[in-house]
Amino acid sequence: MWACWKPASPPSRPASPRRIPCPRPGPCPRSADPVPPSVQRNPVMKTVSIKSLRPGHDASAPIGIANVRQHDRTGGIEALADSIAAHGLIAPLVVVSGPKGIHFVADGNRRLAALEHLVATKRMKGTDTVAVVERTAEECAEIGLAANVMRAPLHDADRYVAFANLAYLRLSEAEIAARFGIELKEVRRILAIGKLSPAVLDAWRSGRLGRDGSGVVEFVRVLTLAPTFEEQERVLAKMLAQNTLGVWAVKRELGIGEHDTNRNLRLVGRDAYLAAGGVIVEDLFGEDHRVENPALLKTLADERIAAECARLVGAGWAWAAPDSALPDRATWSWARLSVEPRACTVEELARLEALHAIVDAETDEYDDGEELARAEEEIEAIEAAQQQEGYTAEQKARSGVIVGIGRTGEFDYRDGVIRPATAEAARAFAVIDGVDEAEAVKALKAEKPEAATLSTALVVRLSQALTLAAQDAVTASPKVGLALLLAGAATGCHHTNPVRIRTEGYGVTPSIHGESFEPALARFLAMPIEDLLAAAAAVAARTLDLQVYNATVAPGQVTTSVAVASALDQGRLAETLASRWDAEDYFRSAPKAIALKAIEEVLGAAEAKRCASMTKPEIVAVALARVVGSTWLPPEIRHPGYAGPGAVAAEADRKAA
Repeated sequence: MWACWKPASPPSRPASPRRIPCPRPGPCPRSADPVPPSVQRNPVMKTVSIKSLRPGHDASAPIGIANVRQHDRTGGIEALADSIAAHGLIAPLVVVSGPKGIHFVADGNRRLAALEHLVATKRMKGTDTVAVVERTAEECAEIGLAANVMRAPLHDADRYVAFANLAYLRLSEAEIAARFGIELKEVRRILAIGKLSPAVLDAWRSGRLGRDGSGVVEFVRVLTLAPTFEEQERVLAKMLAQNTLGVWAVKRELGIGEHDTNRNLRLVGRDAYLAAGGVIVEDLFGEDHRVENPALLKTLADERIAAECARLVGAGWAWAAPDSALPDRATWSWARLSVEPRACTVEELARLEALHAIVDAETDEYDDGEELARAEEEIEAIEAAQQQEGYTAEQKARSGVIVGIGRTGEFDYRDGVIRPATAEAARAFAVIDGVDEAEAVKALKAEKPEAATLSTALVVRLSQALTLAAQDAVTASPKVGLALLLAGAATGCHHTNPVRIRTEGYGVTPSIHGESFEPALARFLAMPIEDLLAAAAAVAARTLDLQVYNATVAPGQVTTSVAVASALDQGRLAETLASRWDAEDYFRSAPKAIALKAIEEVLGAAEAKRCASMTKPEIVAVALARVVGSTWLPPEIRHPGYAGPGAVAAEADRKAA
């Protein structure tokens, strides 16, 4: 379930935390080489005395034949004993020979218990003999598992432990998968659960983890992220004491899924972390891999950020600092230079269009949250590059960059930041530069520099005044107002667009146009009013969405749709409707009565009556051949100026509505 990723040649450290010891007491049978399958002997049939038999779960039994079933072993023993007394032992026991004439039962332990009950009640003697089939321990491990996994009820914990016993006998994961017809990935999961601490498995069997179900299984799965029996038992004891058996509670206790750790791992990279001596416990059931040394990982992440800050300073910035080393509010409260980003390249425009299609899609095509996050990350990276490359050398020389880690582990930049002349900032940069904080604050007070730029708050207030003034002025210039609307709708780069308008009508694919706002506005201002109106109509068309999501409402009878349709050229609307509606889809999807009504309106009641006895496909064929091609339209989309077949009825229905 959970495996360890380790570098090929790590520095000296303890053995892999996944090397969990065999839970059986006494010398571990794994130390002896099992008999290879190629030399296993054939089963031997013989009789042995009842007193020479021992159950497979006896402490001295080889691990290979440990009875798979540990839950509900004794149920129904007396009834089984009565059956054996009446009919004899129908099926022989499967045994493995032990020392001093002892035989351990691999398959048939409930029958052995019934035989012992008969001896105890003096209905049989210990010297009585029964038939057995002698096998090797390796064969019995498979026989016991195969026999029990097909019977009900076998507790899930017993099933997992039985598979783990096969691994203890040195059967490889691939061999287990092949012999039982299980996928290799699933075998790894099964073995990981089967190798949990016996205390965890006993708590599962006893019901202390709750009623069996998906919640209990999820709890057991996440415990495999604890690499040792001791840690598994510690976490289990704490969860039971707190009566908190939720998966997320265990993950919190194990330090799994922490936001900062996940971001650091993405920034550093798994290979770099492992090469530095880190260990990761793999989540075989999901993506919440456990970082064994988060302190090491943070050190590596800090080193990467420091190297990136050095690169930025080398590129001409006055300073660059990690966001974690600065005051909490620095990223949003420190003033920034106002710089126009450089223009998009042709390649960037094409890529942005594809990325925005993913982000803006309203279908299930892009439900993948990871794909959406990657698209947003790439958009931000392209825009960040455009922003940084918009600074002049002089602007870089008097400002800096705050560097952090983004949501998905990439560098996050806040550039053009003006370092404030405050004691708080002086202390933060003193720590970064490795100088005395008190001396840095003292030097700042001695300089008492005047602010080089306006405060952010003042700049915001000035921009608000400019916006209000422009709004007042636009109302006196109708042509300019129309040009502003058109330029705003035609510009794709919304972060540089001062007009907050978007075209999101039905069937309109979001796109990133090569034209920026300034040239678009200039082009529309130069147009005569007739061309402006034509452009406005084209933009307005891209904003329409008359879709209806209620089967009881006819699209053509919605008051807003009627208002739009009434304002349009009725002849043109009739032409476009005739070409846009899908007749074949309509008649094949609509009820039979609807198709007959269309035939009646176009061909008359007699023809509709004649077709009524036809099958649905035959009626559809008549409608497609004889109704389509006329001026008939479905009643649901008939517009106010509709004059085709059924127009009178449609008008009456409209007035009634």
